[in-house]
Amino acid sequence: MEAPCVPRVLRFMTINVWYTAGGPTYAARLAGLRRWIAAVRPDVLALQEVLRDASLPACSVTQLDADGPSMAVHSGGQEEATGDGGGGGGGNIDGGGASLPPPAPYDQSHELLDGLGFAAVAYGAASSFWGDPSQVIGNAIASRHPILDAERLTLPSTAGDWEERGTSSKGDKAVPLTGVPANGVATSPAREVPPVVSRPPERRAAVSAVVATSAGTLAVTTAHLNWRLHDSPVRQAQVVALDAFALARGRAAAAAAAAAVTSTGGGPHRPFPSVLLGDFNAEPPSTELCFLRGHATIGGASTAWTDAWEAARRSAPAVAAAAATDGGETYVPSANPAAALEAEPDRRLDYVCVAPPAADGRGAVVRSRVVCDWPDGEGVFPSDHYGVVADLRADAVRGLAAERRRLGWSHASPHPGEGEG
Repeated sequence: MEAPCVPRVLRFMTINVWYTAGGPTYAARLAGLRRWIAAVRPDVLALQEVLRDASLPACSVTQLDADGPSMAVHSGGQEEATGDGGGGGGGNIDGGGASLPPPAPYDQSHELLDGLGFAAVAYGAASSFWGDPSQVIGNAIASRHPILDAERLTLPSTAGDWEERGTSSKGDKAVPLTGVPANGVATSPAREVPPVVSRPPERRAAVSAVVATSAGTLAVTTAHLNWRLHDSPVRQAQVVALDAFALARGRAAAAAAAAAVTSTGGGPHRPFPSVLLGDFNAEPPSTELCFLRGHATIGGASTAWTDAWEAARRSAPAVAAAAATDGGETYVPSANPAAALEAEPDRRLDYVCVAPPAADGRGAVVRSRVVCDWPDGEGVFPSDHYGVVADLRADAVRGLAAERRRLGWSHASPHPGEGEG
């Protein structure tokens, strides 16, 4: 009997890295994060709460060192390459008296990812870092595949920002956010605007990268939403803007795939369903997560993304049975001392969401699990959050697209143009 064919997958992972928090434990946290990332080997990795020098562009794509130098981590989270002569971390003059080049501006994404096989990283700043005004904090997307471009969106910061369009930028240049209504949501005469809550101390943002993989070209968008338990009105405004941004980026990825086909006369260029992932700071029953998953409307607007962890739990009986006692929680003060600093309940706050699968089956959720959920030998967890990883089908289901065409099946989706077979 012939063994069933195991489909290829694209693996996506998200983790809030908790900047350089933890004081003397940061070196251990950094090592733990790198071990987990190396073990999981995601094709695309989304990071939240990533620090870097404020002198660097607010939105950029940079190449990573796939092999990586040997790094010595300093107590403040800075790093420095060590050469053959040992340490070198002391002055600015080498043994021959020549001046050494000034250190490169700090970028935590390189500290986390250099040497782990990633080709490039896209970064989008969210706000100045409260602990050091010379740094910014934001989100990053690392990929083992080419990143074609990146764009950043400043998210609404109060419920009153329902009438705010938001700012989108590529590099340092502000650009119009195509596909987003001027007020950020579809208009509705019956729309009730939630009451304005206090403005948070920092802005929140999203960053999106168009990634070219062998399975197709796709938009990957990550965000970090407001964290306070009572900030649901703000998060509702944020997810509406985030959804519109991700949809627009999905159309841009589809256009990039079409342009590649035109320029090359064919080849493997085709769109792949968009992925939206990150630290959304809200539980599945919340209005904001129900909106993203197609279970609720906000201001008359609706959308539909698949929660990969929930889809894997529902569609794979063996996995579901094994995970019967696992609620997918990613913020667990009851077990993680780093999260226990806040007196909050255990919750599922981190997600990998995917647009509906392509007509040929690419993009379907194969499996998903929680990661970064075990400490090192000294009891240090990699972050105050756990991460989530999801595998999406990279291969077309043989004959599926043709059969659907034969039957006149309509690929109805709020994500037009994405992932078409």
